[in-house]
Amino acid sequence: MPTIICLDVSLSMTRIAYVNRENQEITYSQLAVTGINEYLDYLTKQKSMEFVSLIVYSTLYDVLVDFTKDYSQIRQVLTKIEHYDKTCLLNVLAACNKQLSSNWGTQSYSQILFVTDLGVGLGKNSIKTLINTNGTPNEPPPLPLPMPSKVSILCIGNEDDPGFKYGMNLYQQLLDTSKQKGQLFVPKFSESKTLNERAVNKMFKQMWEVNYKPFEASLSMGSYYKLESQISLFPEPFPYVIKDIFGSETTRMISKRLEVCGYIKIADIVGSGGSPACVSRHLVFPRIDSSQKKTSSELQKLDTEIKHFFGKNDDDESSSSSVSEESACVLLHGALKVENMAALVLLADDWYGFLYSYADKKKSNLLLSILQPGNNPIPWIGDFRFLGFQLDALPGETYGFPVKTEKKSYSSSSNIISWIRESALQADIQKLLRHAKKMPEKTSHFYKELNRIRRNAQSLGFNELIDVLADLFEKEAQMMVGNQESCIQLRFAASEIRRTDREVIKKFEG
Repeated sequence: MPTIICLDVSLSMTRIAYVNRENQEITYSQLAVTGINEYLDYLTKQKSMEFVSLIVYSTLYDVLVDFTKDYSQIRQVLTKIEHYDKTCLLNVLAACNKQLSSNWGTQSYSQILFVTDLGVGLGKNSIKTLINTNGTPNEPPPLPLPMPSKVSILCIGNEDDPGFKYGMNLYQQLLDTSKQKGQLFVPKFSESKTLNERAVNKMFKQMWEVNYKPFEASLSMGSYYKLESQISLFPEPFPYVIKDIFGSETTRMISKRLEVCGYIKIADIVGSGGSPACVSRHLVFPRIDSSQKKTSSELQKLDTEIKHFFGKNDDDESSSSSVSEESACVLLHGALKVENMAALVLLADDWYGFLYSYADKKKSNLLLSILQPGNNPIPWIGDFRFLGFQLDALPGETYGFPVKTEKKSYSSSSNIISWIRESALQADIQKLLRHAKKMPEKTSHFYKELNRIRRNAQSLGFNELIDVLADLFEKEAQMMVGNQESCIQLRFAASEIRRTDREVIKKFEG
């Protein structure tokens, strides 16, 4: 899951925490950097390779490293940290909201790690003011964040310090009043009560064990003989909260016993209707449990039964290796990769997901995509309870699977677009301007593209985009002095889209 590291760079972080054996003065900021490097080491050792971003904050904030899997960029930036004024959580919370929503949307689970000495701030920027104004009508609450997330506050300090203890109470109160899922982590001292690198590293390790522990489950498949494999899901699936029309909430969690219901071509999942909406995605690893290993006699018996069932002789080289000698999870991964298929998995009652092979630049991974609860989460496939084989159909009965749709034309009114990322919207506007510069040859293409963008902006209620386009056309018309046709068409388009936009607004207001 994406993770944002928010490092406090206020002046209080420059205080001396302790003096080491070499008589070097170690500051709170240096301890924080050591802990962050320890956390990056954990990510590297576990080969989870999460997307991580680094933000530093005081009164203002600065995104030093955008989401990346190259942790060397973060390590390099940490050596050049500068410090500023006082602590302010309000601005950095807004930055986290912007970073997560623009890169991952509002459905992906995320982690936010605050590394701070629990500075409480002053005046309007203080934690106490933030708690008192949280949830008032005039001031939108910064917490909880609109996307499912978990906030962890890693506290660099000593509980014997009265100021540190006061900050702990305020930060915990902020998490409680905002109902934001999160936790405070404090260094634990074994022998001496001196704050040092060892205590901070233990605190980051504790955070890792709590927030990044894998979800252990069993995966069963097959009808003749139930092959079962112990697996781990990483990251751990969060509880899924469903709200009905009356506002009541229902929390659901996937079972620890997953069952493969069948197999389906990946082209049928993403071919007709596009990529289905997923709650979350997780890496699947086989988990070896010594208490559940089969004895050699059981393996030989199973091998003999499988050979007999498929009518194969013992001297057949192709069947010389037993199916159960390998992890069923590994076999499933290899089969899905070769056949380019996905396995439909029952996660809980009326809740499904897909297992499939995904290859990045380095290796192939087995992924689990958790769909939204229900029997019909993918409209173009239909109700999962009624999926079956064509051979099992009754005489004269045909299955309409998968649902086939006609190829949409470029100018079709049903060609709805969605600007999930800023880059997609920017690409459409750049394409429109390229056509504008090549008029009159591209006049028809310019108006087709303009009508497509305008129509979708109005359907989404994105009226600000139309005003921006009109201003942009007028500005471009002033710059295209040598192309008289483009100037005329751009000024005409600007006046027309403004006029139609006002008419649409009056129609809805009326």
